[in-house]
Parts: sequence; C-alpha cells; structure tokens
Amino acid sequence: MAVSSADVHGYQPAHYAAMHGSVLSLQRLTEIGGPQVLNARSRNGSTPLITAIQHGQLEIVKYLLSSKASFSVLSDGYNTLHCALHYANLPIIYEVLASPQAPQWINQMSKEGGTPLMLACELDSADLVEKMISMGADPTLIRGDGVTAMEIGVSRNCIAV
Repeated sequence: MAVSSADVHGYQPAHYAAMHGSVLSLQRLTEIGGPQVLNARSRNGSTPLITAIQHGQLEIVKYLLSSKASFSVLSDGYNTLHCALHYANLPIIYEVLASPQAPQWINQMSKEGGTPLMLACELDSADLVEKMISMGADPTLIRGDGVTAMEIGVSRNCIAV
C-alpha cells in the first residue's frame, strides 16, 4: 500500500495514524512519503491534524504541530481552530492556539459566518475568550444571523463589559 493511497472518503494512512494516536506510524509514513504526508487532505479537506483534533489525540496534535503540519480549511469553512473549539477539548484548544499559525486564522469565518471566538464563547470559558481576544480575535465580527461574539460572550458571562 502506498502512503498516499486513499479510501472512498479520501482518508490516507496518515489520517488513520492520527485517528488512532500512532506517532510512530506518522513518523514512518513521513520517512517514506516525505513531509507532505502530514498535510494530506481527504475529500472534505480534513488533514491528519484535523483528524487528530476530532479524535482527541493530544499527543498527535503536539507532534503534528511541532512537525510543521499546516492549518487548513474543511469544505464547510471550518478551519483547524474552529475544529479544535468545536470538539471542546481544552488541552487541544490551547495547543492549537500556541501554534504560530493560530493568529492568522483567528478571525476567519466559516461558511455559516461563525468565527473561532464565537465557538469559544459557547464553551463558557472567560480565560479562553480573554486569551483569544489578546491574540487578536475580534469580538465585533458579525455572523450570518447578525450575532457577534461579544453578544454571545456577554450573554454567557464569559466577556466582561
């Protein structure tokens, strides 16, 4: 089997290694297929990094980010940061936020118009919201339904006014 062979969903061996938490497999796949293996994309745009986030694989997230795996966007417009916040695993969220890539993605809107900060507000963590705002997240961006992160945060007591 080639390192770039894919199943019907476009998932490659690196996606499965990330899903199952195998750093050793990812290392071996990278040795065979090169660093581009770490950014393999499925049909919906999922990368091994996003797959690791979805499956709660903190050590894989750490490994991929230290190996310079790129943030990306899924077909629904969610980026890597949206995904981390959607799955609500705080250690993974903070690991993703610590990446030097995070600031350039922090205000990106999904297709529905939601920003990562809006998702953070829904987790009711004032510390997380404050950290993201300090990183440049804009609480005044307006979602498709007219709501801002500021409104979500104030209503959930995670943004002080």
